[in-house]
Formats: sequence, C-alpha cells, structure tokens
Amino acid sequence: MKPVPISIDTKLTGTFVFLNPRALKPSFPPGDTTSMGIAIAKRDNPDLNSQIELALWASIVDLHDPGLYEDYLRRFPDGAFAAAASTLIEKYRPVVPPDLDKASLADLISLAKHGVREAMTQLGGDYERGSQGAEKDLKKAIAYYTGAAEKGDGSAAHRLGQIYYRGREGIPVHLQEAALWYQRGADLGDPESLSDLGLMYQEGRGGLAQDDRKAVDLYQKAADLGSATGISNLGCMYAQDRGGLAQDERRAAELYQQAADLGSALAVANLGGMYLEGRGGLARDDRRAVELFQNAADLGEPEGIVNLAVMYQHGRGG
Repeated sequence: MKPVPISIDTKLTGTFVFLNPRALKPSFPPGDTTSMGIAIAKRDNPDLNSQIELALWASIVDLHDPGLYEDYLRRFPDGAFAAAASTLIEKYRPVVPPDLDKASLADLISLAKHGVREAMTQLGGDYERGSQGAEKDLKKAIAYYTGAAEKGDGSAAHRLGQIYYRGREGIPVHLQEAALWYQRGADLGDPESLSDLGLMYQEGRGGLAQDDRKAVDLYQKAADLGSATGISNLGCMYAQDRGGLAQDERRAAELYQQAADLGSALAVANLGGMYLEGRGGLARDDRRAVELFQNAADLGEPEGIVNLAVMYQHGRGG
C-alpha cells in the first residue's frame, strides 16, 4: 500500500509515535495516551483529535481488515468515517462456519487474525484443553481469550476469570485479576460472569468488600439470563436469610429444582439436603436424598460425594 502523507500541526509538542495499527500493547512514555498505535501527549484540542482520527483512518482504510474497522468504531463511534467503517466491516467480514468446534485449527487462526471474536474464544478453549489439533498452551489460551474479551465476548472474559480464580499450570491464583475479568464479563452481560462475581462479593474476595446485597443482585441478574449457577446461588441466599431476602425455604427448594433441571450439580446436592431434612415443603425422604447425592457425585460435585459417603456410613437411604 502506498503511504498516505498526513499533515499534523508542527507547533504541537509532546511525544509522537506512529506504529503499525496491528501492533500489540506498545510501550509509551508516562503521561501519554494511545489510540490504535498512535501516541500523543495529552491535550484538550478538538483539532488535534480530528487529526488523530484522520491519521488512524488513513492507516487502516486500505487494509481490508474488519477487526481494525471495529477498533476504529470503538474509539470513534461518532467519527467522520463511522458510516464507511460499518460498510467496510460488512464487506470484508469473513464467513464464519456454524460449527467452530469442527473447524480446522488453520481456519480458526485465519478467522482470529481477521478479528472474529468467536474464533478467538474457540482457540482459547482449544489451547486451554489441547483439543482440535492445538497443543495445550495456557499462554496462547489466555492471549486468545483476552483478544476475544477485548472485542466484547463476555464468555471469554469469564474463562479468564476462572483461570485466575482457580490457578492453572504456571498461572498462580490471582483473585483480584479474577474479579476484574468477572466484572468485564458481567458488564458484557455474560450470565456466568455475573454469578461468579456475585460469589466474590458474597465472600468478600478479590479485593471486593463483602456485600450480600450486591451478591443477590448479581445472582438475580444471572438467573434472569438462565444461569443455573446463578439460580442455585440465589436459592442458597433464600435458604440462609441473606442479602436482604427473608428466609424462604420453599422458594429455595424451587430454585434448587430449577437449577438442577439446568444441570447444576451443586443444586442437585442442595436439593438432596432438603429431602434429607424434610425442608422447603418437601417430605423427608432418605431414598430420594441418596439418589440426588449420587447424581451430584456422578457430576463431580464435592458436596454430593461427601453427603453420599455420610449416608453410606450411617446406612441411610436404602
């Protein structure tokens, strides 16, 4: 591509660094701000902002990369070239196969290079698990998840939160980082991020002040979006009289059942506990409790495993 000369006011002072627009995480002197590879000293100058936008647009307009046009729109949603950017995104957007989990690794990498966030998230999972032809590489997984999250994929932000919350090979537990990614996912409307962020508020972890009411609010939002974990956690808050909710074991049992039907192993174990003790309007039923503890244990839920062992120890439930 032939370079396009851009005129910038020579009377301005500060640090000017022009980079390839695809450059990742450049370093600039303190006090500078960045915009798509352009660094400038901070100024409240509308003319300068227009020059920055023009320089950015000139650097990407002929690259035929929808990811770069999307980045432009995030930085200048009402910019002079917003309509053109939207048109070019549609023109050059790659065709995304319906089943990314069946796509080849090469195709996924190609889609990711073109800014397709779904492909980035899929690659993150593949490198995390070592699947779909990818060798297990947690650093690559984090890089792809981060790229997808920065492009608005809340599920990728949630995966990052889980990695830092639990710690993985070579990645130590970092609860504050987990909270930041859960918050990013929650802001993007990801139901599992909302639920896990609620748990961090409930427990006061990751630098967050303990706040049951905030936790309940987040669990409710997650539940409204169909999160089994959010529904189950909301049931726990009703059962325990927390977060401003009046204790209501019937409501708790209903929520546990809903969450269990959606596949929450913890909800299955909690529902077993309700049958064991005859709570929440449920008749006491040791056999039903054992059945539910067994189901939860089969799903790998520690509460189900422990409770099932106790039932065997005491010879209860047949």
